[in-house]
Amino acid sequence: MASSLPADLVRCIGNCLLATDDLDYYMSMRAVCSGWRTGSDDPKTSPADPRFRLRRWVMLDDESMSDQGERFFLNTATGRLVRVELPRLHNYCFVTSTGGLLVLASRRPPQVAHVINPFTRASISFAAPIPDSSVRNTVAYVHQVGPSPTLTLDDAPLLGTAYSAMPDAENFAIVEHGLPDKVCAIWGVSSTDGLHRSITAVLPSKMYFHQGCYCWN
Repeated sequence: MASSLPADLVRCIGNCLLATDDLDYYMSMRAVCSGWRTGSDDPKTSPADPRFRLRRWVMLDDESMSDQGERFFLNTATGRLVRVELPRLHNYCFVTSTGGLLVLASRRPPQVAHVINPFTRASISFAAPIPDSSVRNTVAYVHQVGPSPTLTLDDAPLLGTAYSAMPDAENFAIVEHGLPDKVCAIWGVSSTDGLHRSITAVLPSKMYFHQGCYCWN
């Protein structure tokens, strides 16, 4: 029986699924029984854990599903398409998506920011309100700075800057955020050599996905 599998084997299966970014399969595995949940890490207890990031997933732009509280997510490595029910969308305003993560704002003022993982339902709440209506559908990054996750919205009024906030910050601050910062934030590249190898990958400043097709602008 599945419930009789040793904990180390359950963990090994879970790690294999996380290594291929099959986070939806990982959540299905945890739902099999209490023993499998005990033997695997809970994404909701560590929402900023990089293993639970949706590195290869993007949300498709489909306005017809907005009122249904559902979205399609595409795995850019395998082409696998997944429909996810997101009832929380009825309570928030959609701001943008970062990878497969959703950046939302509270409907009532102050419209504070929330980052939600659509597969695990884990969320990170920010005290700061979304800074400006111009950041809607802009490029966003969630990255780790010390012990806290940081949300960066890359559409500040000055070239080479961005809005950035940690969860307990009262407001988004305008910070210097050039191309090297973007590379480090997205890919975690810290060395100079790695930066030069990766820099061409982010020269297109924005990537849009619509109905399964994607293009750079």
